[in-house]
Amino acid sequence: MKWNERGWLNDRLADWRARGLIEEQQVRAIERYESETLKRFNPMLVLAGLGGLLLALGVILIISHNWDLLGAQAKELGFLLVLGLAALAASQWEAKPWAGAGIMVLWLGLPLAGIGLWAQIYQLSGDPLKPLLLWLLLSSPLAWLARQRVAAFWHTAGLVWALFAGCFCLGTWLTLATRTSYQAPDQGPDPALWVSHAVLALLLWILAFVQAGFRLGTRARVALVMAAAVFAAGLGFATTPLQAKNTYEGFVLVSGLAACVWWAAKAWGMGRGELRALGFGLTAAICYGATFTYHLWNRQAGEITLGGALWACPWAAAGLALTALGPLTRDDVDKPWMFRLSWGLALGLSLAGLAGLLADWAVALLANLALVGLCVLWMFEAARWGERRLLNLCSLMLGLLVLTRFIDVFGSLLRSGMGFLTVGAVFLAVSWGIQRGRKSLLDRAAGGRP
Repeated sequence: MKWNERGWLNDRLADWRARGLIEEQQVRAIERYESETLKRFNPMLVLAGLGGLLLALGVILIISHNWDLLGAQAKELGFLLVLGLAALAASQWEAKPWAGAGIMVLWLGLPLAGIGLWAQIYQLSGDPLKPLLLWLLLSSPLAWLARQRVAAFWHTAGLVWALFAGCFCLGTWLTLATRTSYQAPDQGPDPALWVSHAVLALLLWILAFVQAGFRLGTRARVALVMAAAVFAAGLGFATTPLQAKNTYEGFVLVSGLAACVWWAAKAWGMGRGELRALGFGLTAAICYGATFTYHLWNRQAGEITLGGALWACPWAAAGLALTALGPLTRDDVDKPWMFRLSWGLALGLSLAGLAGLLADWAVALLANLALVGLCVLWMFEAARWGERRLLNLCSLMLGLLVLTRFIDVFGSLLRSGMGFLTVGAVFLAVSWGIQRGRKSLLDRAAGGRP
């Protein structure tokens, strides 16, 4: 199963047609077949599913009303019965797309519910990460052996959940954050214990990526990469030995992670249109964040820490190496030079602020100019490519930038009725101008290539 399967198929067909792998007649035949396949839907299935849901809810309500009357053995036997029925239904309906996927998710999640039931019956408490890890261990065979990928997807999502919940909460087997802002400072973590937690977290990430590589599709893999990037950024922003306390140190870290995410998505065969949108979105978000350094004017951006530098610099170096030496093909139409230019601007502003070559207000000014230039450039390229979604994304980012800067500079006008009228008129004029340019580019995009 794929998210937005029709959109994925259209992107692949356009790519194959552009490369000369299939002819126009074959494309039309495939589209006709898939359209007929999607229309094979029986509305009676909705009523049957609703009836089954109501029956299940009725049974649950009856059991919950008499829950205290049931003994521990009855509860355990009832759970085992439900687990066995779910396993039987999953094995029988595995080939059915929707029913099989739903039963498979139910079967996958029941062991976690059983662990919670066991804890409730015998009043057990402790590290909340332990039952989650136990569930992941018990359900791993299903994730690897099931025919449908939905089990592997949710099992991988559970691994990511365990990593985030364990590493950024206190008192677990994976705790990497030493404390939170509302707790009193301590003497810092035990280095040996912190390293052991970091190694265990790394092993879980490796397991997640191996499972995704064998069992998941391209989009799920890219989503996992983005989750890992958010995790790595979290280590730099949370209270850890790798914390980047300097604002620009954080921008350098995020810039490096953004480059790694984009090139990983490209290597895993992400769709052409989605790859372009991802490249613009990542770099535009960094430049947009840098525009707020205006508020650091005449204030300290924070001290440069050794741990933050040791964490941010390798990621920035990896991003620089990938962007400078990233693999290209002879007929590469993803325009990696666009990403190289956008990412180079984002990293350059971050490094200039970190090295003190530019004042905070200068970084903010250049970030605003760079973001406007990138939006306009990507909009024209989107029109040439015929990418409506990318064009809309660029327009949205440009409008957001104008709105943010206007509130920053003229926010005091909102204290009176005339001020509201003035601001409203300005916003209408700006939106009209952006919409007019967008419509003109959309007209050009109608004749662009896919």
